Amino acid sequence: MNSKTVLAKQVSRISRAVACVSLASAVALPAAAQNQLEEVVVTAQKREQSALEVPMAVSLVSSEQIKNLGVVGLDELQATVPSLLVGKLGHRETIFIRGIAPPGATLPVVGRYLDEMGLNVQSTGEGIDIPLVDLSRVEVLKGPQGTLYGEGSIGGTVKYVTQAPTFGETDAIFEASARYNAEGDAGFRTHIAGNLPIDSETFGVRLTGFYDDEPGWIDSSVLGDNANDQQRWFGRIRADWVPSDTFKAEVLYQTYDSELGFTPTTNSPDRFESDSFVLNPNLSDYDLYSLKLLFDLGWADLTSVSSYLDRSSRVVLDVSGQLPGSGTRYSWAYDNESNSFTQELRLNGEADDKLFWTAGLSYRDIETGYDSSTTQEGPMFPFYEEILQAQGFDTSQEYLKGGSESSTEAMAIFGEVNYRFTDAFEMTLGARYYEDERDSGGEGFAFFGVPLGANVDTVDNDSTVFRVVAKYRFNDDLMMYASASEGFRSGGIQPAPLPGIPNTYEPEELTTYEIGSKGVLADGMIQFDSALFFTEYENVQVYLPNDFAVQAFTNLGEAEVLGAELSTTIFATDDLFFQLSAGYNDSEYTEPGLTHDAGDPMDSVPEWTYSVSGDYSFSFASEVDGHFRVDYFYRDETQTSVRGLTAPGSSDFSRSEENKQLNVRLGAIFGKHSVHLYVENALNEDAIVGEPAASIVEWQLQKPRVVGVTYRTSF
Repeated sequence: MNSKTVLAKQVSRISRAVACVSLASAVALPAAAQNQLEEVVVTAQKREQSALEVPMAVSLVSSEQIKNLGVVGLDELQATVPSLLVGKLGHRETIFIRGIAPPGATLPVVGRYLDEMGLNVQSTGEGIDIPLVDLSRVEVLKGPQGTLYGEGSIGGTVKYVTQAPTFGETDAIFEASARYNAEGDAGFRTHIAGNLPIDSETFGVRLTGFYDDEPGWIDSSVLGDNANDQQRWFGRIRADWVPSDTFKAEVLYQTYDSELGFTPTTNSPDRFESDSFVLNPNLSDYDLYSLKLLFDLGWADLTSVSSYLDRSSRVVLDVSGQLPGSGTRYSWAYDNESNSFTQELRLNGEADDKLFWTAGLSYRDIETGYDSSTTQEGPMFPFYEEILQAQGFDTSQEYLKGGSESSTEAMAIFGEVNYRFTDAFEMTLGARYYEDERDSGGEGFAFFGVPLGANVDTVDNDSTVFRVVAKYRFNDDLMMYASASEGFRSGGIQPAPLPGIPNTYEPEELTTYEIGSKGVLADGMIQFDSALFFTEYENVQVYLPNDFAVQAFTNLGEAEVLGAELSTTIFATDDLFFQLSAGYNDSEYTEPGLTHDAGDPMDSVPEWTYSVSGDYSFSFASEVDGHFRVDYFYRDETQTSVRGLTAPGSSDFSRSEENKQLNVRLGAIFGKHSVHLYVENALNEDAIVGEPAASIVEWQLQKPRVVGVTYRTSF
């Protein structure tokens, strides 16, 4: 059955929903209805556009929304962005969008950008932590972004846009917050940001600093009470120079450092205590540099973006479950260092206000190395030791020790053309050709003293992906679009050579078909963004179970995702508004693999998510304003397959419970000063986020209630 036939069958299941959206879109609105979306400029298509003009699902979180929500991490934003799922395990952050959550491989499925600098790192799909401090906005682009953002954006792209300096002005903001965890310690976070006092209309510098002492709440039998506390800080410098109408330069430097006592897990789903055998803290630090040059050539705009990222991290976990029944506990330390250089050249042009085009070249060079070691405690059971020794293993040696190195050199050529046939109808066609070469080597690994050697190999990947979009505007306040987009994720090389397992695994591909609508209704009182989509996911990269309990990957199985999203804001009065967001993802494997059967859902993907918010501004007194906000978030239960990765008789799945959270904020505003009281997880929900499975021997639980107070001022 071809993809068009499959899509037709799936769309028929939701035809009534499409009809409802179409009817709403056909309502004639007064010409005076001016949606706030019109005033917001985004760069989702690598050119400046009104958010209402972009024919794709884009969730936009402004700096004002970030402030009102009181959030500092992307994981806290998933409550307000449909189909966004952020997995946070210590400082390890993994992003999934629209149910695209493959279980294996080291490359991410969601692209990340700070301004126009790519942030993806080749480390089990993780990205670096970007605190949501002094940002202009966060853009979440949903669905494959293969043509403009390339390999690794098959689920979508997240863009963090920094605040630019203000020329000729000196202004700053300062914020400090005291926090207390109901099950643990007190903590503190603060940040300051502002422009340097430079008397110039062409040059400006903005500085940002942030420190967070996050309180712990889990007592460790190894490390002591409230041992999962975390300290992190970052600093950023951005300088802009505009000497003429035809040239602009932006220079950015950001540095970050984090230390986490241990990954927050518990020995029981009923209490915040841990026996996790972890001896050292988790660490993460990075430095990133970016230079953006913009030239107005007259016939087109030329943009050059050069960037460099230097990152190191240490992850320490209790992996005693890797050798179940051995009688010994194992603490695994994984040290990773990587650096990447990226260069992009891009031209943007237009003609007669009808033709808009983008063309570019991209180059990336990445070097990665990591070391792995284990520390064990307690004697091994004699029968287990005899089995290993009979196979030639020296049980007096470390369970797993060694390291590897890898490098990637990639290039791409890409472009998009948008043509406006009439004032109401336009189409976009985009394409990208991508290729990379991946090499692996290093010292290799040893399993109980037996060398496995280094995995010395080379993999070449290449792909061409396309995007086609049709957009129709009913009037200035309402539009619909239909699109088909492709995505691609490279194949790679196994971390270690393992007997009987192929050294390499293959690329995977994805295609998404989407119908969407966005606009305003009721003379501007209601603004909305809705989408229906169907995704075909082929050659999915999955974990490959093996006798050495070492990560390995292969390609098996195909999957489909049918989904819908809705975001709406209702302006009840000038001072009161409500926000509603909902996401539905029906994902399943259509062909079985080693770790999944046909009919299994994608890992860690909830079927339903929704959030409801209310925001009210009022007056306490003649010179004191008030602010009250309530946010409620719901996420459906999920499961993660560990089939083939656990001991016989163990469950094939690690499950999480329904996750509910209520946050409340109440503030008083005195001119340039404000004080807010807040409660996070006000109902003190304690859902199980993850069960013990495979190598993980403890539970993960929802963070307990946190109460705090925030002071903010500008000067």
